[in-house]
Amino acid sequence: MRHKIAGESTATLKSTMFKGYLAAAYPFHLGRNSADLISNTNFCVEMVCNHAMEAAVAAVSEMLTATAITVVLLVTAQG
Repeated sequence: MRHKIAGESTATLKSTMFKGYLAAAYPFHLGRNSADLISNTNFCVEMVCNHAMEAAVAAVSEMLTATAITVVLLVTAQG
């Protein structure tokens, strides 16, 4: 499930960037190397999405751990 969400997010972001590059004015393209634009669209988006997903999973994991510890402490204190 996580891979599907990450893949869809990555594809959407790549598509949005590609459309933005296509819609950019001619002077924008004169000052840029096409290899850099392709690199931004492919590799940089992958890296950003992967790091964002790792951070999100880590945050959820930390919250679940903190919640579990709190529940155990509350149950222990009441018993």
